[in-house]
Amino acid sequence: MPRLKYAAGVTDVELLRAMVDLAELAGLSVRSVGKRGSGELEPESGVARLRDDIIVMLAGRDPVETQIGVVASALRDHASSYMDEHFVPPLIRARVSGES
Repeated sequence: MPRLKYAAGVTDVELLRAMVDLAELAGLSVRSVGKRGSGELEPESGVARLRDDIIVMLAGRDPVETQIGVVASALRDHASSYMDEHFVPPLIRARVSGES
């Protein structure tokens, strides 16, 4: 199983990547959603349930901080048991619990 890495000075983009890796390890499906055709609504980042699957959708137009918040919410609401049983870097754990 791959190990999540974290080092001091991590950027928001690196944090997002680590959180996405954790979400996927926890069994959540993470998808990037892009721009739609003209006349269609722009997609937004969010979490959805499709049958028994939890899908985390990250819209590229959303700020990285928004995407981090969406992944943190998905981890908190749908992967807490996984996080209780596995090592999670302190920064990610703090983000998921809302401490930072």
